[in-house]
Parts: sequence; C-alpha cells; structure tokens
Amino acid sequence: MKSFLMALTLLAGFNVHASTIDGYTLPITGEKTEQNFTMNSVQTRTEYRNETIAKTCYRTVADGYQTICRQEPENYCYEDSQSRRICGVRYVNRCRNEIRYRTDAYTCYETVSIPYEVFSHNVQANVNVVVASVPGTVTAPHNTCLIDFTLSGDAFKALANCTEFIILAKSSAAESRQGATVVQDRSLELTLLDALAVAAPTKNGISEMRLEGQTLVFRAGDLTKNPNFSLKLNVERRNLLKKDETLINRNLAPNEYTFLKSSEESGLVKIDLSKLLGGINTKKKHVLKVDLNVLLNTSAALNRSLPNLSASESITVNN
Repeated sequence: MKSFLMALTLLAGFNVHASTIDGYTLPITGEKTEQNFTMNSVQTRTEYRNETIAKTCYRTVADGYQTICRQEPENYCYEDSQSRRICGVRYVNRCRNEIRYRTDAYTCYETVSIPYEVFSHNVQANVNVVVASVPGTVTAPHNTCLIDFTLSGDAFKALANCTEFIILAKSSAAESRQGATVVQDRSLELTLLDALAVAAPTKNGISEMRLEGQTLVFRAGDLTKNPNFSLKLNVERRNLLKKDETLINRNLAPNEYTFLKSSEESGLVKIDLSKLLGGINTKKKHVLKVDLNVLLNTSAALNRSLPNLSASESITVNN
C-alpha cells in the first residue's frame, strides 16, 4: 500500500505544470488584534528534455534550362566617306541557355530543449499577524482596509489595499523541513499610522512661493500634524561669466523658519534669508528651491500605494 501511494505521488508530480498559489485576506479594522492562519502551496522546479520536431525547410534545385535573351552593348567602328575612323556603342540581342531553378519544400528535423515543471516540495506557511500599534486619531472599527497574503510555491507576499492607514510591518521567518514539506513559520508585527496625518505636511504640495523683501514665503500642508519631516533649502546665484555659486543647500533646523497655520489643511512657511544668509542681492539672478519630505521608512510599508510624501518647488529671482 505504501509503495502504491508513493507511485501515485510521483505520477502526480510529473503532471504538475507550475507552482500553486494559496491566498488569505485579513481585514484591518484599526483595532489591536492577533490572527493566526495557515496557507499551503506546491513548489515546482523547471527541468528540460530534448525533443526532435519536424518542420518545413526549403532548398533550391535545378529545373532544366531556359533561353534568356538580353540587349547587350557592343563596340563597333567604321570609316566614313572621308576615311575617318568612327567608333561607337550599339546594343544587340544575344540569347543563351541558362539553368532554371525552383524552390522545393521538404520535411526536416530539429532537436529543441523543452522546459517542463516537476514536483519539488510542498510548502506550508504558518502565519501569525499581530496589530500591535494603532493611531488614536482614527475611530475604530473600520472595514475598508484589507491585507492580501499570497503563497506561491516558496514565495510569500503581503500587500495592503488601504488609504486610511499606512501599514508598517516588522517581519520574521523561520524555515524547517518535514519530509516532502517545507514549513515556514512567519510572524508579522503591524503598526498602523494615520495616513492623513502622516502625509499632512505634503498634502497639495507647495504653492504660492514668492520672495517678499528678504523673506521666502510659500504655502505647504499642515506641519503641526506630523513633525517628522525635513525642509531643505537650496539657493544658487547664477553668474553670467563665472561659475554659479551655491549659497546654501541643506536641511533647515526648526528655528530657521516659521509656520503659521491658516486653514485646516495648510499654512504659510516663512524663511528669513537675511538671518540665514545675510540676505541676497535681488538685482542678481538667483534660483531658490525648497524640498519638503516626510520622514518615513516606506520599505516596511505593505500598502500597494502610498500618499504623496514629498513636495518640491522653486522660483527664479531677477530672471
């Protein structure tokens, strides 16, 4: 009986065409929770076999003779009535027998390498998901966020469809072998961030940038909702006959600019260039550029798409 089952397993393995896929969908409600689930898959490997296949080839063969006539140039000379020698070129019709050819089709054979999938091993993923941290700014529960887990052969993937939260994952995995099965023990610790609050500084980008005297003014998102951002200022003086000068190109400290909130989603940022640089000569050409970036390790995010976390704008003075 054992030999019979082994034979069935081997036969089933030869009929496998590709690694199988298993999936699990986990709702994210905004509450702290813990879920355990198991996914199963089959991992295959690619092998190759040589096969001889028939195909149509073509060859050129002689098919008798044919008479071909052509107008060919011929040099000739003669003497005129005054005994002058006159030469020229004339065309004469010449014919000759030439071999006639035809194209014949015939069957030929070619050896090709054919890929095919064979059974490698079973895969079992035991997954533990803990929602360890949730924002207090979003009222739970919600049912608009889902994490799709997939196991395709050995490959494990988790992707979130969510706009309310940015979902950061701290992952760990251990692997063991049990006969023909590879067991993956996976753990994901999730941190939920309020997506609107995280992206508040860069919401709607940077606008209304202008120079008022020696003060650079522009409108940005609400910087008070997320203090984890960088504000970089680059000022270049453009010279006509010599190399351009970089007056500043670095992130600003919080005490080097001011923010005045003017609406629920935005406010005005002011940078005093006289304090920061001793002022600039507004009669000369300058390019002022601001980069605003939310500081977040997006490589740990499970979201399929993220809100805009960066903004940039520039103006030219005395262009």
